[in-house]
Amino acid sequence: MLRFLVPLFLLTFLSCSHDRFSIDDSKVEIKNIKLMPLAKDLFSMDTLKINDKTKVLQKKYGSFFEKFVTSIVNDGGLNDSTYGDALKHFISDSTMKQVMCAADSVFDYSLINQLEKELTTSFRRLKYFFPDTTPPERFVLMMSGFNYRIVNVDHTSAIGMEFYLGSNAPYYQLLQPPIPNYKKRIMDKNYLLRDIIYGWVRFKFANNDPEKNLLELMLKEGKLIYLTKAANPQMEDSILMGYTSTQMEYCLTFEKELWKYFSQKNRLFVNDMKEISSYAAEGPFTAAISKECPPFIANYIGYKIVESYMENNEDVSFSQLVQDTDYQKMLAKAKYKPD
Repeated sequence: MLRFLVPLFLLTFLSCSHDRFSIDDSKVEIKNIKLMPLAKDLFSMDTLKINDKTKVLQKKYGSFFEKFVTSIVNDGGLNDSTYGDALKHFISDSTMKQVMCAADSVFDYSLINQLEKELTTSFRRLKYFFPDTTPPERFVLMMSGFNYRIVNVDHTSAIGMEFYLGSNAPYYQLLQPPIPNYKKRIMDKNYLLRDIIYGWVRFKFANNDPEKNLLELMLKEGKLIYLTKAANPQMEDSILMGYTSTQMEYCLTFEKELWKYFSQKNRLFVNDMKEISSYAAEGPFTAAISKECPPFIANYIGYKIVESYMENNEDVSFSQLVQDTDYQKMLAKAKYKPD
């Protein structure tokens, strides 16, 4: 009987040994993340005391505050003669005030408290994988006038609250042009954690050199998605990719066929940017394949290749993964063979 138990134990041990996300981060120290209410600070401002309040906000939000007012409120910055009037117009606009009210109801105490805990856990994990990196100093809730979803600048990660009001929020239909359904569907609080983590990972680790071919794009994007998952392994792949349950089922059902499609006819090494982008473009589907095929399908397959690469190469650290640019070698060592 024992001779059968030993192989079973080994099989269990070996299957667990490939879980690159199973870590002990209890000794990793980072400050508990708190979300700073820039939007609320602005929209509750006494417009007769803008100059005095500006000094307070500069101290509270550091150099990010000037970047915010320069890029979103007006182009001249804090020293521009129109600054006060532009800020007053921004926070007094009736539509913006309504949107702020809607955002306040979404970003209630419960959501903020939960998000702060999830972000602290996620950035602690990222600190474990990348000891030399530090989380942003500030996490800021802002209103950007529907211009910026996530911004990373000056040690600050800023979240555009108006992008998470829920797919049925009336303001999305009133914008010109109206936001299409495939975009509205992910304008929801369920995507907050994903967007913040992915935005920071892209800011910190993305290789922004132009892609030479489709394989390079697939693996570059695959790395970023994989790191987002590493920060929060409990995150469902449907949330990670922004897919509906039907789209996710398509990927799971046809992953083998999708890989066969990309690996045949030299498609992995196509260098025509129009063709490359057709497999990684935003939209309701990937038209280059079919109306049933989800968007960003090249990114999804790239993520699965990177996942296989890390599972089959335990000697490769997360830092090495980020730095590696030999994409053909990565593909070979990934041993990616979907069932």
